[in-house]
Amino acid sequence: MDNNIVKTDIDFETQPEKDELIPEIKSISELPWSSFDIPTYQRPYKWAAKNVNQLISDINFFKDSSAYRLGTLVLHKHNSKLDIVDGQQRIITLALLLSFLFEKFKDTQLVTSHTALRDSIKSFCDNIKFTNRYSLHNVVENMNTIATRTEDLTEVFFDFLLRKCEFVTVSLNKISEAFQFFDSQNARGKDLEGHDLLKAFHLREMDPNRMTEQDNDNINQWQNEETKELRDIFLTLFRAKYWSLGKSARYFTKNDTHVFKGVSLKEKNRYPFYQMEIIAHIYIEYYLKSPDRIVDGSKMEYPYNLDDQIVNGSRFFDMIRHYSSLIKQMEDPNTYRGCPKAEKVIDLIRNGYDGSYRTGDSYVQSMFKTVLLYYVDRFGFAELNKVVPKLFLWAFTCRLRNTAVQLASIDGYASQNSSILRVIHNAHTPDDILNVVLDTINESEIRCSKCGEVINIFKEYKKVVKQ
Repeated sequence: MDNNIVKTDIDFETQPEKDELIPEIKSISELPWSSFDIPTYQRPYKWAAKNVNQLISDINFFKDSSAYRLGTLVLHKHNSKLDIVDGQQRIITLALLLSFLFEKFKDTQLVTSHTALRDSIKSFCDNIKFTNRYSLHNVVENMNTIATRTEDLTEVFFDFLLRKCEFVTVSLNKISEAFQFFDSQNARGKDLEGHDLLKAFHLREMDPNRMTEQDNDNINQWQNEETKELRDIFLTLFRAKYWSLGKSARYFTKNDTHVFKGVSLKEKNRYPFYQMEIIAHIYIEYYLKSPDRIVDGSKMEYPYNLDDQIVNGSRFFDMIRHYSSLIKQMEDPNTYRGCPKAEKVIDLIRNGYDGSYRTGDSYVQSMFKTVLLYYVDRFGFAELNKVVPKLFLWAFTCRLRNTAVQLASIDGYASQNSSILRVIHNAHTPDDILNVVLDTINESEIRCSKCGEVINIFKEYKKVVKQ
């Protein structure tokens, strides 16, 4: 589901007291389109083809539901108009979509019964004055995108959009209070983060009548996680998935939630490329529910791998539990007992070195953590004594060669074609990683101050040479 669509219900306790505020749930056909106005302080229209396609796909997916909530509209009553304080991107996109649908089905009873609405939307579209070239470009591109989806835009889709797709509308008389409400909702977490949007999406994919004890445990664990922990988990997973494909991954934002959406068990079409995930999911469900498990007490975990498709719903929450547990295991010093070379590297990162507190150094440490997770995800804890030092040398080469390290530098280094994440992505055994020959650094190339302990490890592996 698109990250700008799903929002939680309004927190009535945090609403401004200076203005009478009566939130209303209104369907698309009930909105006062001709009264809407885009105030000059609003940002440009930024939704692109990806957002439009996601909106259409989401509505299509839920068109058999009793209703589908599109989010919250915060409106400021200004003269005879309703200025859109929050919801501009969705409203403009829906106006484009509805305009297309009214034209496509112009000879049908559905349009005939909604002529007033059609005229109201046309009035809104005619009154919008786009002065920003970027906005105009997106309007044209999005109209073309909508036209390419004409097979999905059926009369059933159109009827559901008009009658069952809803907004929570909040109208306020004072602009200051409209902004106060908007800010309070965002500050209270109502403008959801990427992981919150994913939680909402995957909960919707689950059948509440078939929730298992494991499902409840996984969701409770999610609820008990600190927000920072969830952010870190998703950022690490996102970077591992993207860097291994040679893609930029500086931040995990609401625009990246599609990375953690995959195979829907509700979808009728079953494509060959994800049949293995479906088979694994169904087999493990069958295995765990077998009466034989009562006798032998055996359990089987789903074979998660970051390169594979995600199965939506309960499997998603189980996946996050799995990777949360895996990261904790990686951070546990006991994991490396009996692997003295790996233990030495891990202890250095855990205990710190002279310059480890610097922001640039934290970026490098995070990159090391990401590449180690990606390796363990693929090959488990095999050959740690050899692999961990190699991953350390690869990651900290970027640190030694730079006086200061920016996030952009780390992002470019990790996503380049020669990145060791790409090597792991294409590897079949740990030997494929161990066989990689890393660059040797000349002493004259070292730009990092307060990195003496790091340099000593490089010298130990003969990766620093004198000029």
